[in-house]
Amino acid sequence: MTTEDQALGRYRGGLTTKIHMAVRGLGCPVRYILTAGQKGDAPQAQTLIEGLPADVVMAGTAYDSDRLRKTVADKGAQAVIINNPSRAKKYPLDKQLCAQWHVIECCFSKLKQRAGSGNLHSWD
Repeated sequence: MTTEDQALGRYRGGLTTKIHMAVRGLGCPVRYILTAGQKGDAPQAQTLIEGLPADVVMAGTAYDSDRLRKTVADKGAQAVIINNPSRAKKYPLDKQLCAQWHVIECCFSKLKQRAGSGNLHSWD
């Protein structure tokens, strides 16, 4: 088994892994993908949201791509993706929806707490 199969990336400090996660409106995880730390974030988004119903898709700067925005629009959902600072064409953000970003952050926080305690199987 290679490190690629295990979603382990290399960095100066050691091995790295990224967690990409789709979260429901109330903050419960729906789907996740593990990748090596050096893999790009935006290419993972397509697989992550495929087949999931959504009215709104929120994502951070690292996921900002025209391809993802088109995929979200094709789903009939609203894209709330924070603009990458290097983006020439800036898209407007819905400030009220951006205020809900804490729901995603809380989900990751719970995941980290459970990973530290070895209790990932129970989610409440």
